[in-house]
Amino acid sequence: MASYGKGNIDGFSSYQGDTNIEVAFSGDRGSDFAKLSREISGNVQKITQNVSQIQKFVSQIGTQQDSDDVRQRVHQTTHYTNQLAKETSQYLKSLTHLPSPSSQSEQRQWKMQ
Repeated sequence: MASYGKGNIDGFSSYQGDTNIEVAFSGDRGSDFAKLSREISGNVQKITQNVSQIQKFVSQIGTQQDSDDVRQRVHQTTHYTNQLAKETSQYLKSLTHLPSPSSQSEQRQWKMQ
């Protein structure tokens, strides 16, 4: 697995990680699918939140609220969001490498996730 440095800076998490995410499969197709689905879903939610935050910061640029701090937050949040997008892309690629579900009930369960 990749190693990450995470911290909390002014309400959002900082993120430093490499983009070559290695997903270790357990051999349990359903468990692997569920784990990847949770990771992807969580990352998409974080990306959505970060985009809203970036829009808020950018709207302050050129106004009285503009400051070096606002610009630094735009930079940090954008960097973090790009890393999340790369990680999510790797998870999606890993998801495509999982064997297809063998039974109809397993197929239904995957679709519900």
